[in-house]
Amino acid sequence: MKVKVEFSGKEIIGWEEVSIKRSLSEICGSFTMGIFDEPPEFIPDRNDSIKVFIDDNLLITGYLDERKIDISSNSYSLSISGRDKTADLVDCGLENPPYVFTNQTIGQVAKKICSNFGIKVLESYDSRVYKSMTCEIGKSIFSFLNEYAGNGGYILTSTEKGEFKILNPKFTKNIGKIKEGFGTTKLSRNEKFDNRYASYIVTGK
Repeated sequence: MKVKVEFSGKEIIGWEEVSIKRSLSEICGSFTMGIFDEPPEFIPDRNDSIKVFIDDNLLITGYLDERKIDISSNSYSLSISGRDKTADLVDCGLENPPYVFTNQTIGQVAKKICSNFGIKVLESYDSRVYKSMTCEIGKSIFSFLNEYAGNGGYILTSTEKGEFKILNPKFTKNIGKIKEGFGTTKLSRNEKFDNRYASYIVTGK
């Protein structure tokens, strides 16, 4: 397995520590990486677009969040961390709230907002039309959209290209099942069977 990172089309190799995180419970994926001993051919810049691959599979498309360089007479280390493009929706709010959107779906509202950040919103199955959606002062774009998504039973996530995606569990395909002993390298299961009381008896004087 090979981890490859491109910064505005230029590749840095030799990473010694790599952590990549993607979760349905968070809108954007993230990564941290470290190089030690030898400096790379170039240093990533804050304005570089970033693509993270495992082998030839693209996992994250985004930007640099943090860069740390430690240099001494006999050592060198570079560590970086970043998130995918939808991080803008977590960090930013609307420019002049409160904004009120009437008779629209979450997808329709998201397309209007995300276009300002160059984030593509994929077609989705969020068919519920909200009579009114209000983004208040101090609320991030993601918090605003996620509040209404939760009411409708939708999940907000991102793709490997940093695109905004709305999942509807009713229309999500079951891509497989986990079976003990079949293709599983490691499985841990913890089951508890306490608190089996059928009734409670209270006594007093």
